[in-house]
Amino acid sequence: MVATYIKHIKTLYNLGARRLGILDVLPLGCLPISRVPIESGSCSGTDNWQARLFNRLLRREMTAAATASMPDLVYSIGSIYYTFYDMIKNPSSAGVREVARACCGDAS
Repeated sequence: MVATYIKHIKTLYNLGARRLGILDVLPLGCLPISRVPIESGSCSGTDNWQARLFNRLLRREMTAAATASMPDLVYSIGSIYYTFYDMIKNPSSAGVREVARACCGDAS
C-alpha cells in the first residue's frame, strides 16, 4: 500500500508538483465499522497497529523516494492519526459527544 501511495506521489511529481502536503492514515481501528465486531465496542488494536505501521513506513519510504528520485520535492507529512486518536480518547476536549457509533449505515 505504501508503494502505491508513493507511486501516486511520483506521478504528481512527474506532472510538475514540487510542494506537497501529505496526510498519514487515521486510527482505522477506532472507526465504527472496526468496533462492531468487538464486544466491548473498543477500538481494534490490530487495525490501529496496522495504521501506525503504514504511517511509519510512509515516512521512511517517502524520505528514500524523495532522496532517490524526487530531488526538488518539498513535502510535509501531517499526522491525522494522533489528532483523531486524541479526539476519540478525549471527545469532550474536541467538543464531541459520541465517538463510538456511526451516524448512519451499518456500523451503528
